[in-house]
Formats: sequence, C-alpha cells, structure tokens
Amino acid sequence: MVRMGQSTLRTAIGYQHSADNRQRELAVKLDHRILTDLSHRSAVDSRTAP
Repeated sequence: MVRMGQSTLRTAIGYQHSADNRQRELAVKLDHRILTDLSHRSAVDSRTAP
C-alpha cells in the first residue's frame, strides 16, 4: 500500500518535472525568437536610417 503510494508520487513528480522541462524549452525558444526578431529589426532600422 505504502510502496504503491510512493511510486505513484514519484510518477507524479516525474510528470511534473518533464512538464517543467517542456515549458522551459518553450520559453527558451520564445526568448530566442524574440531576440533574433529584435536584432533583425534593429539591423533593418540602422540600414534604413539616413
């Protein structure tokens, strides 16, 4: 009974951990996209500026 509860808890923690990792990956991708977009925009602005 106790062992089953512990393994269930461990599985729940594992699921939570993988969900956290997935969200972190998405956040990193989003940050990267925003940074490249900003750097691209500033490069275009500096080129088109008189």
